[in-house]
Amino acid sequence: MSLKKLFFYCLATALAFAATPAFPQSLSDTQRRSLRYHLENLYNEFDLLIRNKKVDQADLAKQQRTISALKIYERIPFSPRLSDLKKELLNSAKEAKLSVSRIVILPTPPESHPPMPKTHRVGDHFFRPQPNQFVQELPFQLFVQGSKEQVDAWTRSWKEDLLRLVEREELKELEPHRSLDRSVQVHYVIRAHAFQFKKVEFPKIIPPRARDYLPAWANSHPDDFSRTEPTLWSFVTRSEQLRPLTPPLYETRGRFFMEGARIDFFLAKAGP
Repeated sequence: MSLKKLFFYCLATALAFAATPAFPQSLSDTQRRSLRYHLENLYNEFDLLIRNKKVDQADLAKQQRTISALKIYERIPFSPRLSDLKKELLNSAKEAKLSVSRIVILPTPPESHPPMPKTHRVGDHFFRPQPNQFVQELPFQLFVQGSKEQVDAWTRSWKEDLLRLVEREELKELEPHRSLDRSVQVHYVIRAHAFQFKKVEFPKIIPPRARDYLPAWANSHPDDFSRTEPTLWSFVTRSEQLRPLTPPLYETRGRFFMEGARIDFFLAKAGP
């Protein structure tokens, strides 16, 4: 081998050696405590998730029964269903002895909250969906003829009498005018909105790998690390055995969180 080739060979070997993290003899007490805390929590998270599989499925089924009993997805559907909404409002006004001359669907308000994230990592700050992320308001105006007392009483009855959940925003009197028989006709414009659930899902829950918590040099020398830190390594290996079992269980839990958010929103709006 020429001197030039030998020089470059030795240089490459030295650089490769330098790029390989050195393996320290041991962790500091503070590092060990912190690492054990995270690894033990991760193992317990996976273990409890698997043990609670039937409980989580039962809780989800209970939610479905609640949604069905309260007709939540009929009162706040996943599509606008504006023709059904108009028909129901007209029938309700007729029963209240009111005359509706027009129903005007207004533009939906712009999004004012970041969209639902696609993923959520276990161990991050717990994600709670905000109403603007999974509910869309459907604003409209009603032009109604009748007394103010009648109109006011009618709008206050919506929560109990209408299947569709509707909220009044504003009641405004228009300029009175005389009809052909010279009687004074009073018209009101009602601004209100219904709701529609967006077709969104809870972010996909990503279970972390136990090795992600290890320092780089421990991942580069797993055999050495397992000999010097057998307790910590046992949490790593046990977590890695359980992790492949968790994705469908996290999917169930994600559905539970999303359905829970919808139920909470409905109860807050439909309650007294």
